Amino acid sequence: MWMLVGIACDLLVWPSTEHELGVSSDQELRRQSMTDHQIAVHRARDAVIAQDLDGVHRAGEGLAVGHDVRGLPEAARRTLQSVREAGAELARLSDLDQAATLLVELTASCARCHTMLDVPPKLPAQATQRDLLWTALEFRSEELWEDAAQGDPALLGLRYWDDRVLAVGLRLQGGAF
Repeated sequence: MWMLVGIACDLLVWPSTEHELGVSSDQELRRQSMTDHQIAVHRARDAVIAQDLDGVHRAGEGLAVGHDVRGLPEAARRTLQSVREAGAELARLSDLDQAATLLVELTASCARCHTMLDVPPKLPAQATQRDLLWTALEFRSEELWEDAAQGDPALLGLRYWDDRVLAVGLRLQGGAF
């Protein structure tokens, strides 16, 4: 599949037509587009953590492009447009602190849209513990938190979201993931 090629090359490959995507419905096209954006957001997050400005730029370029996603309510369509604009800005930034701030704002807009549409996030099969924890925090999902924290008593014992954010932030900062 074209997306696997993009992952292997650390590039997002964006086909120009639905036919090239091999999808047959609006719902499948929406799912594929959102998966692509989720992967790009995770790449941007990982690049910020690694202090890799070029990686932030590549992830931003991937977020900045995409297909018209039919069938979205107008509010969700506007959110998707703001995600693309944030991606374009990530691709141009010259400062990692600004990239981190923009990434937090971008992630919050993703969570707001999913909440508005009452659509839980669906993580790709290759999701890491970092991806699971990030998404659990992003959506304040007890179910995702418990899945992500399995086997880690220090994380499982945290009951308040502020404590969870701090613990994950310290691990990310310390390179524990």
